[in-house]
Amino acid sequence: MINRKDKEILEVVAFLFRNHLQSDGQLPKDQANISAVLQQVGFSKKIIYKALDWLSGLAQQQIDLVTPSDQSIRIFTKEECAWLSVECRNHIMMLERDEVLNPLTREIVINQLQRLPHHPIDLSDLKWVTLVVLYSCPNQRQALIKLEGIILGE
Repeated sequence: MINRKDKEILEVVAFLFRNHLQSDGQLPKDQANISAVLQQVGFSKKIIYKALDWLSGLAQQQIDLVTPSDQSIRIFTKEECAWLSVECRNHIMMLERDEVLNPLTREIVINQLQRLPHHPIDLSDLKWVTLVVLYSCPNQRQALIKLEGIILGE
């Protein structure tokens, strides 16, 4: 069973995206101010720190990852299969097939899911992480529109 506190990292990220996303698709850079706002609404300093660290890791991956070939085929490792359900793996493959994710954004989504403290990952976690990744990556407007259509169509 997943501990409620473990889920709070995504709750902080969701709150930030709902309430503080700027017109350019970025979050404000002033972490002290963001932290103060998050504490005012009831998130603990520990969870806030973990969520901001998670978002920082997301930004760093866009710099560090080598873009996989468009012809690459993703095979999930035994370890990934242990925390990523068949439903989630199929959803990732469907998003890639429908050109919502490309090989690079797929890998960023998987890496960010792995950085969450709770496992196994459920489908709602996957959807939120996918949304956050696409918002944070440049030139993903069409992918976001497709993702919105998929989510609203469910």
